[in-house]
Amino acid sequence: FSPIFNNIPIYMSSEFRLKKNSGNLFKAILNLEKVDPKKWIHCGDNWVGDYLKPSNLEISTNFYINQLLPYEEFALNRNSLDMDLQKIIGISKKIRLENTLTNLQEIGVSFGAPMLLPYVQWILNIALKNSIRCLYFIARDGYVLQKMTDMLIQAKKINIKTKYLYGSRESWREPFRNKDKLKIQLIDEYLDQEIDKQEIFAFVECCGTGETLDYIVKRIESNQQFKNMFFGSLYLYRSKLNKTKTQSLFMLPLNENYTYGIELFVRSLQGQVLGYDKKDGRVIPVFDFLEGEALQKFRYDEYIDGVMLFMEYIVKTDNYEKIFDNMNVTILYLNYLSNNYIDKKFIEIMGNVPFILNGVKDRVGIFAPRLNNKITLDQKNSFFNWSVLRSCKDIRVKYNMDNDCYFGLIGAVDIIKSHLSYKLGKVILLNIKNPLKWIKLIVLIPILIFSHHEQKKIYLTEKKINIDLSFYKDYNEAIMVRNFFSYQLGELILKTSRKWNVLAIVILPYKIAQLYRKKFKKG
Repeated sequence: FSPIFNNIPIYMSSEFRLKKNSGNLFKAILNLEKVDPKKWIHCGDNWVGDYLKPSNLEISTNFYINQLLPYEEFALNRNSLDMDLQKIIGISKKIRLENTLTNLQEIGVSFGAPMLLPYVQWILNIALKNSIRCLYFIARDGYVLQKMTDMLIQAKKINIKTKYLYGSRESWREPFRNKDKLKIQLIDEYLDQEIDKQEIFAFVECCGTGETLDYIVKRIESNQQFKNMFFGSLYLYRSKLNKTKTQSLFMLPLNENYTYGIELFVRSLQGQVLGYDKKDGRVIPVFDFLEGEALQKFRYDEYIDGVMLFMEYIVKTDNYEKIFDNMNVTILYLNYLSNNYIDKKFIEIMGNVPFILNGVKDRVGIFAPRLNNKITLDQKNSFFNWSVLRSCKDIRVKYNMDNDCYFGLIGAVDIIKSHLSYKLGKVILLNIKNPLKWIKLIVLIPILIFSHHEQKKIYLTEKKINIDLSFYKDYNEAIMVRNFFSYQLGELILKTSRKWNVLAIVILPYKIAQLYRKKFKKG
């Protein structure tokens, strides 16, 4: 803790074994401090623990409305104890509060930059550890990554240079596949022209199979001028292992699920490189400006501005390197991209990003076009789900992705309360105190179980979607309900009955007594 807290009493639930959600922690503090509750101002963002319970004790409350974005809630719900993740999201939130941002700038600040920065930090760590003096970022994915890396290098005054190499699947991979000697000769001349042979260097890519860059790596390996100077290639992740002599390192394990999705966040405003030409004795890249112009009209530069605004804040943050040595935020945000319950506003914006994977096209498509009877996509397409979710209700129903009713009519609390464990425990607690109602329980419990299973059959027939509760805004309240004694009692009875059958009659009294003791021990 900071010294500022030395003379400030701190009350923690874990020390008192009391909770805010029960109100008992507030009662204990009132008793210790002997303070008038009306002179106590309590601030917090939990509706029950920070508003209802203290208000019932006449404590003044300042309820803080959660201003997290959907993907931030998604990440925290999955890893709420990760302090680095909390700091990263806190920085993004601070930037949003202090600046007026467009939608694309907000995504750059809050999603793109936090997702990519652990990779940039990893690149620099690898470079420093292996005495790499120049990092060659490969177009187009290297455009944003180089900008981020340059800012860290400048802030820390690191002795590493960066350069941008113009290449693409079209300009590098296709000539080797087609054994086009003239184009391969131009590639060799371009590499010889751009790469400094007097210092150790590495190539930096973002993601993919690695096939395209591996062709270039093999050319470098076969050129004696680069002997002992080439370290290898770096990736955020690859979906296939390299077949080169030099090493190809990747931050995340081999993964095919994220392929192409992350490319939305590392586009270049220049467009695709189609090949090379010679002018005034130099090899120059030839561009297809179609995609670049479309990205400029889309205002993709606003997204990049958001990324760099985040970087400006980060380099002023103490010990930011330690925060971004943790790659959890990258993994969580990549998982968010591939989840069917992604925020609609997010996919409406990013699904419209102009996108050409490779090759010459007559017109620029978008990343996730809406589907209809005329426009269809291969279901194996990496972001087919985005297209479905952006489409009309009929299309969403067709592919079992119509989630409107789930998020509009019911919430996570409703779902938890629909569980048999909750229903059973509640019925028992309502009737157990009165011996005259015990006979009633003998009738009620079988009826409850039968009706629950019938409802479940109907639900499974109509809806075939398994929803992740953490996507609901009342997820935290649902977890509280799941910890209610009624839910735990019902769950205990069901689990014991399934495991022990008839013997459960003998075992259950002991198990229930244990549960009661645990409940009273917690307070």
